[in-house]
Amino acid sequence: MVAIEVPLDPSKVSGEVERITKALNQMEGVSITSNYMEDKVTVKGTVMDMADAQKIIRKIEQVPGVKSVITTIKLSPLKLKSRIYFEPGSAKLEPTYTQTIAEIKKFLSQYPQKHLRIIGHTDRTGNPDINRKLAMQRANIVRDALVKQGVDARRLEVAGQTNSPQDVEYNQPLLLSRCVTFDLFE
Repeated sequence: MVAIEVPLDPSKVSGEVERITKALNQMEGVSITSNYMEDKVTVKGTVMDMADAQKIIRKIEQVPGVKSVITTIKLSPLKLKSRIYFEPGSAKLEPTYTQTIAEIKKFLSQYPQKHLRIIGHTDRTGNPDINRKLAMQRANIVRDALVKQGVDARRLEVAGQTNSPQDVEYNQPLLLSRCVTFDLFE
């Protein structure tokens, strides 16, 4: 007697890979796609933690009919890239930022264990004492807008800085410094 390997139905294998991919996408910070073809699965996407990439590979390798897994998963740490800009000497939140506030609220509801540091900035001109107060006013006005939208105030922390955000160069326009930036923490 000779044992032979009976090939599995490719559509069933593909369906199972698809089902597992959907389940893996339910993990926090995981956003992947997969493609099954001729015993191989190619996985693309991003994860917040590289340990998740290893879990993904192991889960897909366990599917009967999958002989190898090729992955181009990238690490994508969770960041909130939004910024809210202000006029010189002002802490007035312009109505154009209503959508930005809504997006931040949505983001925070997707990641309930995360907290948000709201950092007010000023440009380098003017009185440093006035700028410190202005930076805090900017951070507080954004915090208040988020709380008004239903974000739990205990998840928000405010800070003020009289300097530009780290990624704004000295020779760039001053308006880029008059903003609020966001930093996530646990």
